[in-house]
Amino acid sequence: MTSLAAAAVLLLGSAHVSPNARRQPFAATDLAITVRSADIDLGEVSALEGASLRSRALSMTVRSPGRWRLTVRSEADFRGTTGRAIPSERLKLRVTGGPFLSLSRSQTVTLATGRETTPAGDPVDLDLRLDVAWDDPPGAYTGVLLLTLMPEP
Repeated sequence: MTSLAAAAVLLLGSAHVSPNARRQPFAATDLAITVRSADIDLGEVSALEGASLRSRALSMTVRSPGRWRLTVRSEADFRGTTGRAIPSERLKLRVTGGPFLSLSRSQTVTLATGRETTPAGDPVDLDLRLDVAWDDPPGAYTGVLLLTLMPEP
C-alpha cells in the first residue's frame, strides 16, 4: 500500500491544507507533511525591480520512515482582480540553497528527496521567485500550489 501526504497552498491569499495533511496521530509507517505557514504574500512587485524573491517563503516539516520525494504542481495560472492571469511558470521555487525550478501546471516538479527523517520530522524551506512583466496589470493575484510527499523505493 502506498502512502501519500498532500497539502494545497493558496498563493497570495488564504490557505487550504488538505484534510489528509492534518490527520493525527500518524502511524509509524505514514508519511507526513506539515506546512507551517500556508499563506504566502509576495507583497508589492514591480517590473522596475525585476524578479520578486522571498527567502523561506514556505516552511514545512517532512516526516517519513524511509526515503521520500516532495513534489509541487500549480493548479492553474495566477488569477488577478483584473481578470488577467500571470502564467504559473513564472513562479520559480527552490529548496533553500538549491537551484530555482519553474512551476508547471501540466506535470509535477520534484523539489526535494530525502532519507528517513527524525521522529519529529525534518524542516524543508522553500524560496520563491516571481518574474513580473511590464504588461502585467496591477492587482492582487491568487493561485494554488499542490505539494505532495510520497515514498521512494
